[in-house]
Amino acid sequence: DPYSLGIAAAAALGSVLGSFLHSGSMAASGTYAFAFSIVALLALMRWLRKSFRSSTEVLLVGVVSGLFFTSMTTFLLAVSDPAAWMSNLGWLLGSIATPTLNESVGVLTLMLVALAAAFAHWKVLDLLAADELTAESAGVDVARYRKRFFFLVAAITAVSVSIAGIIGFLGFLVPHALRASGVRTHRRLVPAAFFA
Repeated sequence: DPYSLGIAAAAALGSVLGSFLHSGSMAASGTYAFAFSIVALLALMRWLRKSFRSSTEVLLVGVVSGLFFTSMTTFLLAVSDPAAWMSNLGWLLGSIATPTLNESVGVLTLMLVALAAAFAHWKVLDLLAADELTAESAGVDVARYRKRFFFLVAAITAVSVSIAGIIGFLGFLVPHALRASGVRTHRRLVPAAFFA
């Protein structure tokens, strides 16, 4: 999950920095969010590659890096225009009140492309959800697909965060609620989670 691994917090930092450097431009905000989420993801992947890490270690590093990025974002907001502090903080916590119609259509288009990319790989996602050994025995190049999905998740996170701030609980809640209601295969889970 990009929120528990610190990727969303890195995207938020990039989004705020892009907004400050380019006078509130949504395109710059999204570009910086994507760049920062990719950098955070690559740093995490490099750390994971050094040796076996338990899930507890991965989550701990994700939480700590998320706190670091969040503190940097808070610092940027604190040294910015005091009049904009409350609106920026409100956006950061989660708000869809600020995007224009053109920005919303652009984000929807990007999300539909991401949805199509995820849906095109639903069989691979099902195999990976079982376990990596099952996926490898079925002929899936796990390392290649892991990189693809990490990149896709970073892109989706960057777009989401740049338009609506960090609304992390939805990333946890929606897929698990759908699975609990009987949606098991990614063929149904990916579009259902998108539209939920």
